[in-house]
Amino acid sequence: MSNIVDRMKDKHINTNLSMNTGINMAKLELTGDCELNCRFCYNRILKQKGIRQNYIDEDSVKIFLATIKKIPSIKEVGLYGLGESTLHPHLAKYYKMMKEAGYFAYLTTNGVETAHLIPAIKYIDSLKFSWNYKDENDFHAKTGEDHKTMYTILSNINNIYQLFSNDVDISISVVLDIGDQVSDFKYMLSKIKCKNVFFVPVLTQGGIYGAGKTGGPNIVEDGFKKSMPCWALFKGLYVDCNLDVRTCSYGNDDSKPYTYILGNLKKDSLEDILKERDKYKQMHLNGDCPIICKECLKIK
Repeated sequence: MSNIVDRMKDKHINTNLSMNTGINMAKLELTGDCELNCRFCYNRILKQKGIRQNYIDEDSVKIFLATIKKIPSIKEVGLYGLGESTLHPHLAKYYKMMKEAGYFAYLTTNGVETAHLIPAIKYIDSLKFSWNYKDENDFHAKTGEDHKTMYTILSNINNIYQLFSNDVDISISVVLDIGDQVSDFKYMLSKIKCKNVFFVPVLTQGGIYGAGKTGGPNIVEDGFKKSMPCWALFKGLYVDCNLDVRTCSYGNDDSKPYTYILGNLKKDSLEDILKERDKYKQMHLNGDCPIICKECLKIK
């Protein structure tokens, strides 16, 4: 399996999408809870509203696994969403279930907690840490937390890298918030042992974070740009901790009329969910951009 940057590039190709494009990855949110309050993440609003703060149970994970087994084109599974999955006490058990089912397993984490992460690593193929901070002041401004937490994250990343870099592909991603430059992060990144680092621009979160330039990850140094049709709608299956299936990872403001939930894995058949999904795929292929996608892609 190629490294994470190569996999991201491959996923984001949207020039050959069709109604027959197969779903090749699935993500399941284990919880919407998180230790941080990052200003460019919709998670902080979820916490304020008390939405999706539950921790998914094993029966729900089994329903998710049984569902994705019905889609043979799915090869990769990530057990995370807007929340911080390493808070879940059964992280290792759930990743073990994915690996035993034959999936390539990947995880993105903020690095605050490692107690549940360490026993899960042997079931994870690709591990990415989010490090978005230039210094102590920047960390506080972006997360609302003090410098002690920042140095805990730094120590955790280095410890995990030293212990497990021979066993799992470990990388660092840096979100460039409005006004940030790649060079701004040089000093703090020099303190991190892992040198597989890539930069992505801040996301609009479906139009919720106004500073965002694009809706999906693009690798800054390669000049990748996200555009219609959106690869995520065609290639991904996104399930939150309530087992609601969403069109993408970014449409999360349930108070807005244009949030698209395609169905629920407990209540609806996969056939009906995929039929609902096909409606939006066809809209993209026809150039008829749904409202939430306009917000995400900054299309006027």
